[in-house]
Amino acid sequence: MSEQEHNAKLRPGTISVFMLALLAGSVGVAWWISHHRQAAGGRGNELMADLHLAGLKSFWGDTVQEQYAVMRRTDDGANIGWQMTLRKPAGDGYRGLDVRMYIPQRGSSFVVWESWSLRDDLRQGHYVALAPSNRVRDAVAKTEIALHEGLVSVTETLLAPANVIRPGMGSQLEPFQRVTSQAAAPENYLPEGSLPLVVQQVGARKTSASFAIVLNETQPLTTPEGRQTRFGSVRAEFSGLEAIGTPKPVSATIVTVTRGGFGHDSTERSYWSNDGDLLRTADDTIEVISVTQQELLSAFPKAMEELTTLRQHADIGYDAANAESEEE
Repeated sequence: MSEQEHNAKLRPGTISVFMLALLAGSVGVAWWISHHRQAAGGRGNELMADLHLAGLKSFWGDTVQEQYAVMRRTDDGANIGWQMTLRKPAGDGYRGLDVRMYIPQRGSSFVVWESWSLRDDLRQGHYVALAPSNRVRDAVAKTEIALHEGLVSVTETLLAPANVIRPGMGSQLEPFQRVTSQAAAPENYLPEGSLPLVVQQVGARKTSASFAIVLNETQPLTTPEGRQTRFGSVRAEFSGLEAIGTPKPVSATIVTVTRGGFGHDSTERSYWSNDGDLLRTADDTIEVISVTQQELLSAFPKAMEELTTLRQHADIGYDAANAESEEE
């Protein structure tokens, strides 16, 4: 028998062994990924249980927090917008506002406006957001999320076209499409308003954890009323320490945050100071850098008028949303 014939006879057996090894390796990788995800989900449950027990006040106290940031393109460093976040004690919990003004080019702008309230134990809350619709050109998408007695209820409304979004305007626009959904809150459900605290805690614990979250404008539009709320996912993972900033760099804890579900996957890195303050977030296209109010107004002089209006109407979105829910 020639050497060529001998090798030909051995080849099927060799291939079989190789395929078995490849299959075993694939099964091992799949098991590791599944195990890793389950472990992260379990840590998400544990972290949320800790927050429920400790309460928000143990982290936030009685102070009012107002923060500013400038948004820049990562490729050329050009400023394309700004952000203001506001959080304050209210009743038996907290209320907050997050406004992002995007100005990608001269003569064009759009706003994403979010208002939330959350009880101290994170078991009851309400959220309302207004943003340009991903589904209908020039329309405004209004998302309301209510957490009450272990249930998450979502109402998504498409509103008549509007060029500019302002606080409280959600109740002034004509709705032309509305869908509702409801489902039991998972153990690792992340209520609106709690994401920054949870991400900071993941970094402080130097761990990774997964959570369930509602992603705006992702509920189905074609099924009958009474549908079940669909949850996306958020995975936060400690990614190390890094000195950032000039001229005096500061040590920052880095946490990688990945949102997933329904074609809305995204990943960003967030940088936290030793005091738990958010210094910067960045993805592949945009970075958001914390600044003082003076630095913000230096970059965007016209922002003062917007900031004044936002402070005056910080609670309108929440109150209007409650009023609409009660009327219905």
